[in-house]
Amino acid sequence: MTGAGDTLVLGIGNVLLADEGVGVHVATLLEGRLAGVPGLSVLDGGTLGLELLGPIEDAQQLIVVDCMRAGRAAGSVTVLRDREATEWTTGRVTAHDLGLPSVFALAQLRGWQPRRVAVVGVEPDRLEPSLSLSPPVERGALEAAEQVMDLLRQWEVLSPKPADRLRNGPATPAAPPLGDR
Repeated sequence: MTGAGDTLVLGIGNVLLADEGVGVHVATLLEGRLAGVPGLSVLDGGTLGLELLGPIEDAQQLIVVDCMRAGRAAGSVTVLRDREATEWTTGRVTAHDLGLPSVFALAQLRGWQPRRVAVVGVEPDRLEPSLSLSPPVERGALEAAEQVMDLLRQWEVLSPKPADRLRNGPATPAAPPLGDR
């Protein structure tokens, strides 16, 4: 899946519960855009729990995209980094199998020390049986995808945007823009 030193974008959530599946929707949106970028994997983690341990432990840089209740308007995007991101998972109750907090804790017990971790969360509107996202969360999913792309640029996995290139100089392989939505 990923090799040592690689970057993993992990979309998690239950697509059967409307907005709870937003992380999977974002991963699906990004898969085609980021295909072929060296050292980068995009994974639909769905509701997998312990099965995510291997890919997470292999990642030196990890971005998790998930539904996040932060008390903001539906569709709002929150980005947490490093310690804040790993602390967010502590004690979190999810519809996922074992849950990200347990997987993170186990990975850390086994020596996982990533260089960077980020969680990109989208505030849900509906958590009920449905295969589709609510309109505000659908818009939030697009913003979350852009936030993931921005993190990958900041981490120098992707080239900076043309406007950023003058400030940052040349970088690594470019991914195509998210394009028309």
